Amino acid sequence: MRRSSRGRASAPLRTTLIYAGFAVLAVLATAPAWRLAVFGFSIDDLLQLRCF
Repeated sequence: MRRSSRGRASAPLRTTLIYAGFAVLAVLATAPAWRLAVFGFSIDDLLQLRCF
């Protein structure tokens, strides 16, 4: 029986893409929190803050 040539070579690439996707989604999900910490507060940001 012949083995697929893609089997082992694509596994690390697939794993890397999955982790990269999770990292991008985590950054996008937390963007409102870290954007204020990195760039500081402005008048517009303070006016748009809401407490729920």
